[in-house]
Amino acid sequence: MDPENYSLNALILFLVFPFCASRDTITPTQPFTDGHILVSEGENFALGFFCPGSSRDRYIGIWYNKVSEQTVVWVANRESPIKDSSGVLMINGDGNLVVASRNQSNLLWSTNITVATRDSIAKLSNSGNFVLIQNNSRRVLWQSFDYPTHMLLPGMKMGLNQKTGLKWFLTSWKSPNDPARGNFSYALDPRGSPQVFVYRGSTPYWRSGPWNGYRWSGVPVMTHSFIFNYSYVNDEDGVYMTYTLYNDSIFSTMVLDDSGSVQRLTWIDRIHRWNMFWSVPGDQCDNYGLCGPYGSCTSGTVLECSCLPGFKPKSPRDWNLKDGSAGCVRKRESSCGKGEGFVKLERLKLPDTSMSRVDRSLSLLECQKQCLSNCSCTAYSSADLNGGGSGCMAWYGELMDIRDYPDDGQDLYIRVDAIELGFIAPLPIYYIGSSIHVTILINFIVLAANARRNSKGFLGQKRNVVILIVSIVAGLFLLVSCGCFLSKKKRKETKVAMERRHKRLFGDSPATKELDQIRSNPELPFFDLSILVAATENFSSTNMLGKGGFGPVYKVILQISKAWDLWNEGRALDIVDSSMVDSCPAHEASRCIHVGLLCVQQSAENRPTMPTIVFMLDNETTMPPPKQPAYVTRTRNAADLYAIQSGNCSINEVTMTTTEAR
Repeated sequence: MDPENYSLNALILFLVFPFCASRDTITPTQPFTDGHILVSEGENFALGFFCPGSSRDRYIGIWYNKVSEQTVVWVANRESPIKDSSGVLMINGDGNLVVASRNQSNLLWSTNITVATRDSIAKLSNSGNFVLIQNNSRRVLWQSFDYPTHMLLPGMKMGLNQKTGLKWFLTSWKSPNDPARGNFSYALDPRGSPQVFVYRGSTPYWRSGPWNGYRWSGVPVMTHSFIFNYSYVNDEDGVYMTYTLYNDSIFSTMVLDDSGSVQRLTWIDRIHRWNMFWSVPGDQCDNYGLCGPYGSCTSGTVLECSCLPGFKPKSPRDWNLKDGSAGCVRKRESSCGKGEGFVKLERLKLPDTSMSRVDRSLSLLECQKQCLSNCSCTAYSSADLNGGGSGCMAWYGELMDIRDYPDDGQDLYIRVDAIELGFIAPLPIYYIGSSIHVTILINFIVLAANARRNSKGFLGQKRNVVILIVSIVAGLFLLVSCGCFLSKKKRKETKVAMERRHKRLFGDSPATKELDQIRSNPELPFFDLSILVAATENFSSTNMLGKGGFGPVYKVILQISKAWDLWNEGRALDIVDSSMVDSCPAHEASRCIHVGLLCVQQSAENRPTMPTIVFMLDNETTMPPPKQPAYVTRTRNAADLYAIQSGNCSINEVTMTTTEAR
């Protein structure tokens, strides 16, 4: 090699090597200028100067390094942009990270730590956390995770450090072209039972509801996932929510956009696009306080708002104009200690818990007694759904921001007076069974009789009580009669429609009529011969249980049981139809079978959601082993036996299914 070229190459390597050797680190002697990029050790994240959207302003930011669509997750000088490419990020004389113009005449941003040090370095970690460290002691002086902007990365916290008073919260961008603080913030309110709010300015815009042991009660879509795991911590050190990823190769984040929407996004590399798992607010009923105090919102109805039992619209005129923001007021003055009780409302987003009180040592029955003994207590509920429900959460004051869900939500017990207990009728937002009707009727009769007996002029008012009781009984009888009539009419219409359909398809032959009778018998399931042949292995003698007066009796193998057995035996590909074996890659077929078994697991909370299913089919991600399907015989565990013996009812969203042969 030519000596001159060798010397030149050596000089270039000498000059470049210091930067290459510390490509994720900034030191006091190595300022970071516009045009360079820091990359984390695992190459997940990069730091550098960028221009947002169509803007020409320059900012220091962190973005995903392996995502083709530049996605900025943190911005330093969001309020003080640089108008040209003269920006520099460096560690100044007192150990602070600062952003300034190249001639250092204009300081735009600083970490503002008060502990002066001359041996600090800044390092970009593979989690996306930009950390200022004291080099000798390795003590963390400052970190970007403590000052998030608009995104919550895995490992970040949302809440309050109760030792230092530091608050972790998100603030939106003003627009896609301007990362300055926008109108919306996403923060945790630690008062009462802590919950998360989206604020428009200082006004609540959306509320998550309290943590119920599984998720925020007002975010039903925030279910168990095979991609991320949510955690909630409330102790002497702090109260906060965080999450982690089961697979570090997956990129998933939560973002607060400039419209106030909080979105859970996961990157799909195959299609080079962010996939949205869920977003809140989801509909009009998610808007905070839409129906005011003591009002409940029902999505999809013509009139979204309805009053809770025992309440009436505060402003009937506004209510009729579909403005329920004024809420509801009690129909009568509260008479504490005179036969009051509680009405159970199901599948609700619990009211604002900022002013609630929580005692996790109480049972639900003890919670009811405590609430009933305090005239200021307006409602109560379980504080934690783990183990079927435990703890006590009680409200003292207005019940604000309630909505109902068709399939999710929690139970809430509303305080009502004795008269309301007597006249209560089923509302769309809760269910009252016939046994409760009878109980309420008996209670009302006893209360009414006692009240009249203890008052003056009992004989003069006795006639009114009798009339009232007769009216209630007649009303209940009329309701039951109407229900029976409508049910009978519906069954008749279904039968006629079935007869017409078979007549149109198969005619009026005697065989067809006989077949129709067999099919219409709900206690005698109808199977095709091919299904029976497969289930009994062609009526093999090994599957014969015995012979009786009606012929041989065979045991059958259900399709789902067979798939489960083959999976456990490591022969899942035997499920694939022989005509598809050559055209279907084995790894794709195995993945589809794996996902299918995850979808039919015994416990509903273990089953993946549709966005998760799409993600698992589109990506070669690690999936958990499936648990036993819902339609095979399983042994009851201790928790099941306890629930049955104690008579406890499930008050969460997990379905309780009795397994039977099909």
